Amino acid sequence: MPSNSRGTFRGGPHRGTSRSTPAAVPTAGANTTFGGRRGGGPNQRGELCRFLLRGGCKFATTCQYSHNIPRTEGSIDARPPSERQVEVPTTLHAPKTVQASPTVQASVTNFPGLANDQFSKVEMNLTPGQTFHSLRNYLEESFRFRTPNQVYHFLSIVCCANTQNSSWTAKEGQCMIKVHLHELVQGNGIVRLADIIRLPKDTTWPWSFQRGYIPIFTYMTSDWVVKSTLNSDVNALYGLFHNNFPIIRNTVETNMRNLMAARSFKDGSRSFSGKQIFKVLFVALFEYLTRFKEAPVTNPSVRDFTEQIVEWFDQWIVALDSTPPFEDKCTACDEAEREFIIENLRHDKERVLRIIRRGQTVVLNSHAQTSYRLLNNVDPGLVAILERNFDFDGPGEFCETGPRHDNDPADIEMIRVAPTRDELLCEDEPYLPANFFEAPHFHDPRSAERLLDIQFRLLREELTSPIRLAVHLIVEDLKKSKSGATTLSKILNSHGGRYAAPATAQESVMFSVFTDVTFQPPGLSNRGISVGIEFDTPPGRARSGQAGARAEYWEQVSKKRLMQDGLVALIWKDHIGNIDVYVGTVASSGRDLVDCAKANGGQDRVSIRVSFFDAKANIRIVQALQSRYESNDIRVLIEAPVFYEAIRPFLEALKREPELLPFSQYLSLQSMEELRQTIINPPLYSRSPGFSFELKDLFPPAAGVESLQLTTRDPDSIANARTRLIQASRLDPSQAEAVVDSLTREVALIQGPPGTGKSYTGLELIRVLIKNDVSPILLVAFTNHALDHMLKGVLDSGITRSIVRLGSRFSMDERLAKYSLEEIEKEAGRSRLEYSGKSAYRDMKELESQMKALMDDITSHRVSSSHIEQRISLAYPHHHGELFRHPPSWISAIAPKPSDAQEGWKIAGGSPNQEQSIIDFWLNCGEFKFLETQLQKGTKAKASRQASDSNAFGVLGKGDGGTKATGENFLQDFMRKHGLKKVPKIPTTSRALEDLLKIPKVWNMSQSEQAVLHEAWSLKACDLTNASQIQDFEGFRQSHNGASQTHKEITEQVRSRVFPPR
Repeated sequence: MPSNSRGTFRGGPHRGTSRSTPAAVPTAGANTTFGGRRGGGPNQRGELCRFLLRGGCKFATTCQYSHNIPRTEGSIDARPPSERQVEVPTTLHAPKTVQASPTVQASVTNFPGLANDQFSKVEMNLTPGQTFHSLRNYLEESFRFRTPNQVYHFLSIVCCANTQNSSWTAKEGQCMIKVHLHELVQGNGIVRLADIIRLPKDTTWPWSFQRGYIPIFTYMTSDWVVKSTLNSDVNALYGLFHNNFPIIRNTVETNMRNLMAARSFKDGSRSFSGKQIFKVLFVALFEYLTRFKEAPVTNPSVRDFTEQIVEWFDQWIVALDSTPPFEDKCTACDEAEREFIIENLRHDKERVLRIIRRGQTVVLNSHAQTSYRLLNNVDPGLVAILERNFDFDGPGEFCETGPRHDNDPADIEMIRVAPTRDELLCEDEPYLPANFFEAPHFHDPRSAERLLDIQFRLLREELTSPIRLAVHLIVEDLKKSKSGATTLSKILNSHGGRYAAPATAQESVMFSVFTDVTFQPPGLSNRGISVGIEFDTPPGRARSGQAGARAEYWEQVSKKRLMQDGLVALIWKDHIGNIDVYVGTVASSGRDLVDCAKANGGQDRVSIRVSFFDAKANIRIVQALQSRYESNDIRVLIEAPVFYEAIRPFLEALKREPELLPFSQYLSLQSMEELRQTIINPPLYSRSPGFSFELKDLFPPAAGVESLQLTTRDPDSIANARTRLIQASRLDPSQAEAVVDSLTREVALIQGPPGTGKSYTGLELIRVLIKNDVSPILLVAFTNHALDHMLKGVLDSGITRSIVRLGSRFSMDERLAKYSLEEIEKEAGRSRLEYSGKSAYRDMKELESQMKALMDDITSHRVSSSHIEQRISLAYPHHHGELFRHPPSWISAIAPKPSDAQEGWKIAGGSPNQEQSIIDFWLNCGEFKFLETQLQKGTKAKASRQASDSNAFGVLGKGDGGTKATGENFLQDFMRKHGLKKVPKIPTTSRALEDLLKIPKVWNMSQSEQAVLHEAWSLKACDLTNASQIQDFEGFRQSHNGASQTHKEITEQVRSRVFPPR
């Protein structure tokens, strides 16, 4: 094959350009988009009222927008989806205005096999507005079902949210499903569904299983529900299945037994097919079992229920060909069509069976595996060693001595990706499975579970091994700190530095150590809860006296160290000698670190924010902030040598349900003999009856090729396409072979030296898929440059402009910036779904403010007056009685009362947040201030009288009460009314604390004595305040986490409208 220069597309400008666009196809211009748009465009004030679409408009007949909801024509586009104008681009997708061949349109878009909804039927084609409006009466608090027809009608309305409903466009479905789910799950809709589930048990009405029960499963398994990112709402929906499973099982089994005996699923004159019923039952079971992992334990009969459904399914398949046949629409299908339907249903059946039977899997012993091991060229000694190790040192419960630590379960789904404290301190080696077929393992040899288990454990070891070794080194040095000099002690004396493992260490590792860690208050943000970690500036240029030099140093270093989402560990040795490890990720950005370094004191101390995985870490840090004493604890922060966020997403993906792994039949471990015999099937969509690829776009115009069909199930068609492409297409022979092989295989790999046209071949493959309306297409590359190079080729070749570039805009080519997800979201405008996320966002911000106020209280070390009262009532009852129940009469008259705060009274000059309690009045010497204020008034009045006496005419203005209206006389009168002959003097004594604790006369103490006693009481009561603050802290954190999760789900659902349905 002739070579080209690297980095260019093979074939030159002519070979990289598509054929001229047919007249029926619009020329590609700006972004080509997806989703339906209302026909005719909006009128000045004639567009449909948005509030009506939500279920009601408060303006009623005075509304300036239209309340006439069209059914199929008018302002709602009634054209089929293939003819509608498009709106939002996807990752790589063909323009919907392109007219594909009739066979492609019929088979890919409408033929059952590629989506759950294609097995169901929609009885009512209501628009979104009509759907929400029709649901309103059923969602009223007082509504109750009175007749079966009400049940059927309600379920028909619910099932309008379906991709088979031509009145709901893809964009409307993805945007409105949140509102639809919310109405059902958060409102009374889920109550109505629960009523319907329990109805067959409680009613004596004549009732239809097909119309009153199957639609529940139809909605639960619809594409917009099971593929929604709103997991909390979907899980709540499947919670109905979980909590009512005994009733569901009894209802389904009773009715299915009768239907199978009748050999028909018909309901009177209404026809129902087994493909519809078995599809929704299998998918509902699959979703239930994958969302509720405890289902087989909580509802153990789910196994028998599944086996019974499978048995009826197998009987139905046989009965379709029996004489007389089962009365079903599938009997009218031709052989290829029926086989395709059954193949799809068998796939659903098998994956549910594998989950149900997974708990019955047993560990294969060496004797059971000998038969296939002996057939392969594997060192028997190696296998014997692995078997012996596995027998004594497997994972979790398979280990002879039990789990090594708290993060060592056998099921990888239960393993936390980030290492735990016990795991990092554990000295036992982790369980690492061998990655070849003949090695021993506790999962079935050919299962996806075994593949995922091996890949997860080996990849996670790459992440955790360096930081585990680092923790071991630090902990070992901390334990030897009193016995002599260690590597850590040198770093502590230098106030930070790099730790290099000694030559005697098991493995070599080097990591950063940051010393003398102190804490700043935790705070809430969009990233969750984080804690301020302040530490010594490490030696070197970071300690420069010039702010600019420090900033330059951290700008360079922060690209590789202390990066956002990097893994760090706080190692904490307390004064007793106990050592704890808390793992978290860096929550602050590199820019925050640079700004901190530039500030005053940046040459000595810098800080970052860290989000810890364990709530215990946050609570202990809060307790440290609550403490009033200096700590002698040793706290250091170390950074993991491996970047956590680069590996975490892959580990999380490997923990998913094994049945969701695509192409597991090819990826799972197999023997060499099995690999040689593996046959890779054509793509599922290409096996639809009537489907064929149109390859005419691979030929230059001069070839005169008007059509070339490739049917992946027909060897003759494949051979003909291969020959014609080699002879006359724009592809050279090896490229033509690669294109045909890729189109006829589910999994394909194209390889070759640089410059041999791999990128060009990939472009032509994309062209074929786009022209045949096979989309969306996901392109993944190791580097941003490689991805951008391919996408620019797509644009230059005129294949499509409907592209969504994922990833950071800063890492992509400028030409592709307008195709970024963020830019497309801006162009798409706001959706109704976004407004529903504002409530969660407001909740987040309110909780963040409350957390900040709580941290202010904690750092001020202020103890609640109510907690002080509670403590002294138990420890010092006489003081409590004197202070709260028996204060002097004159003090009771001026002290604040609980009713004062309720009525809005405040202490003059007091803080807005000041507590209105008698203990605060006492601490602030309110009684002394009262006396001083009145005496000052008397002094001023006396001076005023002396001045007025010098005025000859002043006496004319005096009355008898003038001399009595002074502060001093007022005090004398005030005290007489309260039984005192004279005004009390302000105490000036200074007694010791032990004397004050013995003398309950708290109102006779001086200001300094009151302060000393109050401080002693505060120390005794601070545990109550601290406990209350910890409780508030946890409450705010958990509430914020819930609101943040809701906001995240809504944001992801909003973003999903950019992409067409999968």
